[in-house]
Amino acid sequence: MEQQTVRPFGIRDKLGYLFGDFGNDFTFILSTMILMKFYTDVMGVGAGIVGTVMMIARFADAFTDVTMGRICDRHQGNKNGKFKPWILRMCGPVAVSSFLIYQSALSDAPQWLKIGYLCVTYILWGSVFYTSINIPYGSMASAISADPGDRQSLSTFRTMGGMLAGAVIGVGLPLIAYQKNAETGKEVLVGSRVTLAAGIFSVLAILCYLLCYFLVTERVRPKVSEDVFQENSVRIPRLLRQCKSAVGFHLDDDARHDGCRINCKTACQKIRQSRGQRGVQSVCGGGLCADVFVAPAKCLGLCRTANALLAGTRRILHGFLGADYRRH
Repeated sequence: MEQQTVRPFGIRDKLGYLFGDFGNDFTFILSTMILMKFYTDVMGVGAGIVGTVMMIARFADAFTDVTMGRICDRHQGNKNGKFKPWILRMCGPVAVSSFLIYQSALSDAPQWLKIGYLCVTYILWGSVFYTSINIPYGSMASAISADPGDRQSLSTFRTMGGMLAGAVIGVGLPLIAYQKNAETGKEVLVGSRVTLAAGIFSVLAILCYLLCYFLVTERVRPKVSEDVFQENSVRIPRLLRQCKSAVGFHLDDDARHDGCRINCKTACQKIRQSRGQRGVQSVCGGGLCADVFVAPAKCLGLCRTANALLAGTRRILHGFLGADYRRH
């Protein structure tokens, strides 16, 4: 590891990392809250078809997550860091692709066109652009500070960012997207208002990503040789299985935390016992394990792959069995 002499870790980095998850959730929570209802009630697409598209996207995640992890770990970075440049590059595409999903002007288009449009825009947003910004963002904690206490505080602020985004969308979306029907007096979803809300949240997401980019400083610069990278390509999945047998995985329902919630202290001890201290850089904190060996992004990609496969199966069951379907 090589550390450059830069400004000390502080509240600026914590707030910047908070805004990163704020930006993520402006598009992610929007999709979980309104996508199914928008395409069934406004666009006239069957719930089973929407669920199938979501399932296909989750299976696509199984490949794009790991691929993006490998790309990040092989990327040499620039003067701004190894992971930060991806935030700047991809904030526009992820926001624009999210906005394009909710185009009510296509509600009168042929059914095949609406289904095809949903497939293309949803997979572009979730499996390509969201992955290409969320994997580097999750891995960036390992580069902001080498101190486990600092990384724990980053995890706490990240959780705060997600909670704030959820509160903003939870309050703002119904106010924008719903309108009272003059005849029945009931609140109904209005397609054009959903499009407006998606545009507003996409702009806010870009602003949050930019704040993350300019406030956060990467201080830790890992140098990974090709031999070590190839070794970890085999080692990481094996270590994840060891963690699972030792302390257990909790696969997050919507994969939004990039991986495994495990008892980090116990997991790190297990890893050190089995492989020694060499190559292990713990970035555990706040119950969220982002343990990296020398390839942090690939580790997160592998964790998200497992989540994606489970989430894909749940999406199609939810679509065909209806809104009353619950996983017990």
